[in-house]
Amino acid sequence: MKTVVKPAVLLISAFALLGCSEPVPQEDAFRVVMVQKVDKSDWQGIRYNRYTGEAWYATSGTWEKINDEDDRVSSVYEVKMVSMNQNWGAIRLDVHSGESWRARNGAWVEMPIGPEE
Repeated sequence: MKTVVKPAVLLISAFALLGCSEPVPQEDAFRVVMVQKVDKSDWQGIRYNRYTGEAWYATSGTWEKINDEDDRVSSVYEVKMVSMNQNWGAIRLDVHSGESWRARNGAWVEMPIGPEE
């Protein structure tokens, strides 16, 4: 028995092999982390995409983007938050490379690893 491959199947396969296809959406990509401020007067939250590292913080009922200094690569990211006096702090970690950034003034600031002693 002879197998016939349809031209549409060949075309789709060619695009996939050449990297021209749309990326497959990542299921369950978004996470939210929250902390209550020390004086319990308010809370803060960060919404982030664990595959792209993009993140937003809660402000006045909306999500405000936390800016990046450079383009992030696809990886797996985690964000951790702590409550500090009247404020909050957050760190984003690339769990594959170990790179990390801290949130400061609406932007992620890289945290380089210091010299070994």
